[in-house]
Amino acid sequence: MCGAPRRRDTGESLVAGRRHWQVEVSCAGCGHSWIGCGSGEPPPEVRQAVLAEHGPVTVSLAVSPQGSGARLLRCLREIRGGTLSEARAAADALRGSGLEGTLVEGELLAGALRDAGFDVVVTAGS
Repeated sequence: MCGAPRRRDTGESLVAGRRHWQVEVSCAGCGHSWIGCGSGEPPPEVRQAVLAEHGPVTVSLAVSPQGSGARLLRCLREIRGGTLSEARAAADALRGSGLEGTLVEGELLAGALRDAGFDVVVTAGS
């Protein structure tokens, strides 16, 4: 690219239950463009650009059924990986102010929690 101002578009989508990301950069001066895409976890700079452009969503439990603590922890560890302490922190966040992420992250988490029998809410613009 020639150094002229560049335009960058980023996005994420769900395709057949899988996370896909894309980034396109184009130069206003020379017309050169670059496109990158992939599936799964996007590079951190792509995730940050998606959050900056589209804003975060928050996933929270609508209700926390009695006796569901162990099931919630198990579900969170299956979905997100991590340690038991991290799962506990995520469960506490879901019961409180919620977990923030991109729309695709939120929908993937919400879908998995719904499949496990939890009633969740996804709120935009938090």
